[in-house]
Amino acid sequence: MVNTFTLKHLNDRGTTSDIYLLRGNGNEEYVGKVLKTNNFFQSDLTLRSLEKEFEFAKDLFENNVVVPMPVGISKISISKFFPFKFNAYLSKYISGIDFWDFYSGKHLEFFERASYFASLELEKAKELGYVPVDYVLNALYSIEEDKSYLFDFADWKYFGKNEKLKKFN
Repeated sequence: MVNTFTLKHLNDRGTTSDIYLLRGNGNEEYVGKVLKTNNFFQSDLTLRSLEKEFEFAKDLFENNVVVPMPVGISKISISKFFPFKFNAYLSKYISGIDFWDFYSGKHLEFFERASYFASLELEKAKELGYVPVDYVLNALYSIEEDKSYLFDFADWKYFGKNEKLKKFN
């Protein structure tokens, strides 16, 4: 469990989740993904979805696919004015260009390079047995590191050899 506090809401572009920038005790920055629900109480299904994303990210990370380092599942408060805490999937924060910016015509000078690196990582994931079923690739290009990070594995399927991961399909 990582002790964090919320710095800011990063986006609400997703139909099923909100993303928050969090800061840990040692000033390390994380991203927290909170699944949207119809009420303030998250169900076991919500927690299972977050666990799936964490386990997939952890397996990909351990197999040298470029993903933000998965940290775990933790309860986070999304506002000091809101008393509830929500389960969130945490990963290390990566500064970069979200592929959504490319899709909307921004930062196109990096698109070819970013797409190339993302395709390499996607191939490594597929070789491990992962099948992304998103209609759009969720990735982030880090200019400083010159590599693309894959993220958002909520809709991915797994058909590899790890029985533990197959239960999430």
